[in-house]
Amino acid sequence: KTEGTTTSASGSKQQALTNLRKTSTARHHHAIMKIAIILGIVCLGFAFAINSTGTTVNFGMINSVFTTTSAGIETKTEGFVGVWLAMTETTFKQLSTGRESSKTEDPSPNYCADDQDDDSNNCVLGRASYDTDCCKSQADRCKAAKTFGVFAACLSLGSIIGGLVNKWIGAVSATLAAFSYLVVLSVFASLMNGEFYDNKPTPNENADCGFRGIDGFDIHVGAGMGMCVAAFFLSILQAILYCCVSQESVYN
Repeated sequence: KTEGTTTSASGSKQQALTNLRKTSTARHHHAIMKIAIILGIVCLGFAFAINSTGTTVNFGMINSVFTTTSAGIETKTEGFVGVWLAMTETTFKQLSTGRESSKTEDPSPNYCADDQDDDSNNCVLGRASYDTDCCKSQADRCKAAKTFGVFAACLSLGSIIGGLVNKWIGAVSATLAAFSYLVVLSVFASLMNGEFYDNKPTPNENADCGFRGIDGFDIHVGAGMGMCVAAFFLSILQAILYCCVSQESVYN
C-alpha cells in the first residue's frame, strides 16, 4: 500500500512538473509572438513613410540638391522624392548681401517618366526626347517601386493580422514583405547610383539611366531609404520569430 501511495505521489509530482513546463513554454512563445506583432507594426509604419513624404518631416527615399547661380542670386532647390509623392524646398540667396529667403512646395504626385507625354516629365533633364530607352527604363522602375511599395504595406499588415490566426500565415506574409522592401530599395538605389551620362555632354541611351553625374545636381540617401533597409531586416526577423513559435502553445 505504501509503495502504491509513493508511486501515485511521484506520478502527480511528475504531472505537475510537466504542466509547469508547458505553462512556461506557452508564456515564452506568447512573448515571442508579441515581439513579432510589434515588429510588424513598426514595419507597417515604415511602409507608410516610404510611400510618401511630408512637409514637416521629410521621409524621401532620395533627397537631391540642385544649385544654380544667376544675376547674383544663388538658387538651391532641395527635393524629397518618395514612392508616390515628392516635394521641393527652394532657397534664394542674394550673394551681395547674404540675405536668404525660402519657399516650400506642397507635396505633389511623383509621376513616372511616361505619365506625361511631353518634356515636362522628370525623365528628360536634357535628353533629346522622353521617348528613349532610358526614360522607359526609369518609367518601368518607377512603376515597380510603386507596385511593391503597396505590396510591402499590405503584406506588413497581413503579417500582423495573419500572425494572429496562424504562425505560417504571419511568417509567409513577413517574408514576402521583406522581398517587397528589397525591390523598392533596389529601384531607388539604381536610380541614385546609375550614371546619367555615357559620354558627356550628351546623355546617352547606353548610360545606366540614373541621376548621378548631372552638373549641379547633388543626390544623396533620404530617410526613407534607411527605413526601407530597416523594414527589410525587421520583416526577416519577424518571419523567423513566427517560425520559432509553437502552434499548439499559442493558437490552441
